[in-house]
This record gives sequence, structure tokens and C-alpha cells, in this order.
Amino acid sequence: DPAGVIAFLLTVCPLILVLSEGGRSFAWASSVSAACLALSAVMGAFFIRRERMSRNPLLPADYLREPCFRVSGTSAFLAYAGLFGSVFFIPLFAQSVLGTSAAVSGVIMVPMTTAIVIGSNMGGVLSRTFDAYGKIVRGGFLTGFCGAILLFVSAYYLSLTALVLSGILVGFGVGLTIQIYNIAAQSVLPRAELPLVISAVEFLQNTGGIVSAS
Repeated sequence: DPAGVIAFLLTVCPLILVLSEGGRSFAWASSVSAACLALSAVMGAFFIRRERMSRNPLLPADYLREPCFRVSGTSAFLAYAGLFGSVFFIPLFAQSVLGTSAAVSGVIMVPMTTAIVIGSNMGGVLSRTFDAYGKIVRGGFLTGFCGAILLFVSAYYLSLTALVLSGILVGFGVGLTIQIYNIAAQSVLPRAELPLVISAVEFLQNTGGIVSAS
């Protein structure tokens, strides 16, 4: 669906431009920001309309009518937005504000990476054992939210310890849910369409990461 791909790019790229350059290259309330946001909104509406009409859509509209997929896709978007935001912010904050070296800021990320791996494995075990996707996702989001609060605390008090702990909580929370989105979406949609389901969820995850990183 070439038209859908172009519409998606024209939806995301202006938004990323505003998020990354707003307040620096041009003011938030400038005509450039307004034009980019307007273009993003118009092309976003066109993208949704195009996906509903296309025979080979980038993101099948039928999936969006399924509540479980909507929740899984939205959760995946938000989780990756939080993860990528933390991955970019923590080392930058450690070097620019706390005055650590590049090596130290890299070491700070090791506990977070480890927490993601542990959380991912634990999430897989819990999903197979208890079959309670909703509770696992809520637990992961609550853990990640606590990590985000601690991140604000570390920024206010300039605490390296709080910065490391916030990374661990965010990493564990995202890791706990990282497999659940695909599993939940696959459980309610036709098995013949599993490759499309997986790619659709991954698409939303990556989009969240791109927007957050910008």
C-alpha cells in the first residue's frame, strides 16, 4: 500500500519535527509548528481512511475494531515510548547534569538492561502459568509509572542512585509486558493472520519509540 506508507510518513514526520525542533529552531507557537501539526492531523485522518479502503493495508482497519488489539497496540505504543524516552534521557541527564563521564553513563544503563531481560522472562512465565494478561500489563505499567516518578525525583534532587533505580523500574515494567501485547492480540485474531498481527503490534511499538526518541 504505497499511498498508505506515504500518508503514514507525512503523519509522523511533521510531528517528529515539531517534537524534536520545537522551542529550538522555531517557537512552539510559531506558524511552522502550526503548519506541521495541521499537516500531521490531516494526513493522519487520510491514513486511517486509506487503510480502511486498501486491499493490502499497512495497518488493517479490521484489527482496530477488536478491543483487545486496540488495548494491546496502545499499550505497546506507550510502553515503547516510555522505554525509548528513558534510554535517551538517563545517559544524557547523567552526563549533562550530574557531570558523569560517558563510561559511567553507559554503566548506569546496565541495571536497566538487566531488568528488561528479567522482566521479559518473568512476564513469559506468568502469562503461561496464570493466563492473566490484563493483570500482568497493569502490574508492568504500574512499575514503569513508579520508575517515571522516581526519574522526576532524581532530576529534582540530582540523585544518581534514584536515576539508576528509576531505570531499573522502567526496564522491569516494560520487560514484564513486552511479550504480552503480541500474545494477547494473537489470542483474539485468526491464526491465519498471525504474521500480520505480530507486524502490526511491532509497527505500533516502533512508532511509539520513534515519537518518544524525537
